[in-house]
Amino acid sequence: MEIKILEKYRKILEDTFSGFPRGYCYDSSKILEYFEGLKSVSGYFIPEGEYQNKSMWREHYWNEDKKSGLEFDITQDQFQGINNKIIINKIGRGGLKKDKTVEKIFEQNYPNLKGYTNNIIKEIEKILI
Repeated sequence: MEIKILEKYRKILEDTFSGFPRGYCYDSSKILEYFEGLKSVSGYFIPEGEYQNKSMWREHYWNEDKKSGLEFDITQDQFQGINNKIIINKIGRGGLKKDKTVEKIFEQNYPNLKGYTNNIIKEIEKILI
């Protein structure tokens, strides 16, 4: 995955949604999965030095490409202390911990999220065409 492609999606999302990236990790990961085939992954963002302090962990979504062994995050800068708009790391090396229970947390807290994301995908299709 070329960084230019990730930059393109990031720019579209920034231009489309007020307050992006805060609160858009689910949508962003699903958009990259839909358009680019990067697997959407749920789990936790763990601030540096806070691995033992689970109260500091934040539910989060990002993407992976097992073929290349890389993970991609275009919304991690919503967290304090993160300045890079696009983060690419080897899978498991970037302060992200996979946990499937996060998907259940999102579904409980945001029951209409999937429908909302499908509408976003339709809007982005119009932009990309």
